[in-house]
Amino acid sequence: MQANKSSEQNLHFEYTNTQAASLVRGIVREINARVRLALVGYYESGRDLCQIRRIVGYGKFTRWLKSSEWEYSARAAYKFITIYERSVELGIQMEWFGTLLMISGSELLEILTPEKQATAVKLVELLKAGKKVNREVLRQINPVLKHQKKPGEELSNQALTFDSQVSIYTWKGLRFRSNPEVKIAIAFEQQADVAIWPNCRGRLNTPEGRRNLEPDFLVCYKGKLGILEVDGPFHTPERRVEEQERERYFRNCGIRVIERFDYKRCEKEPLAVVEEFLLIMRKMYSELFIC
Repeated sequence: MQANKSSEQNLHFEYTNTQAASLVRGIVREINARVRLALVGYYESGRDLCQIRRIVGYGKFTRWLKSSEWEYSARAAYKFITIYERSVELGIQMEWFGTLLMISGSELLEILTPEKQATAVKLVELLKAGKKVNREVLRQINPVLKHQKKPGEELSNQALTFDSQVSIYTWKGLRFRSNPEVKIAIAFEQQADVAIWPNCRGRLNTPEGRRNLEPDFLVCYKGKLGILEVDGPFHTPERRVEEQERERYFRNCGIRVIERFDYKRCEKEPLAVVEEFLLIMRKMYSELFIC
């Protein structure tokens, strides 16, 4: 869903006759109109989902997403919300979608991540100047791309399936959603008596029955378990209520330590975050640790 033309592709196409040219160009106009509507749909869907979230109330939105009224995944809903909220925050106008902004929703979502703030600012500057932004332009303002999975490369952790259109962060054959997560993993690597399972699913009891749930980091420290979560910029109050409910499910399984750290701190001082987390674990399990 992106207008992406290299210099080699930007050539005049010679049709065999005027009838073929007229037919193809008419079809292309219809395709372009549908694509523009789809791009605008990302923004409008996120806006409308935010309204629904306000109506159903704090802590109930995730449950609503599981109802028959919402036909898509909760992950899709939060993608739309992220695109809308970050667009509003950055000043990206709805009318730019499909007219000036000619990239896919997945590409836009990647640019709107906190790690790409500088690129997002450049993107807005181009749009405000009335310039079209397609994938080729995007590569010019965003030359450093996330690591892509290489052919034959094995990613060994049991992470939730990542969108195939969105590149991922990898380190030591493990998948991560953000650079702060990678830095936390590297910081854990320096610690003795620690094993980690990043972005791994587990089966837990919940009021709705057995479910798959995925912590950012499941940590085993001297035989005791804890969970470290990296909170991104979109952890709203209503999401925090939902997360507290989710944390109770893990605590019911005997995991005493579940700590959340802001992504900015994880990015800037990952070692301090890890050491603080392990200190909390030592205190919480003090009667069980033999130090």
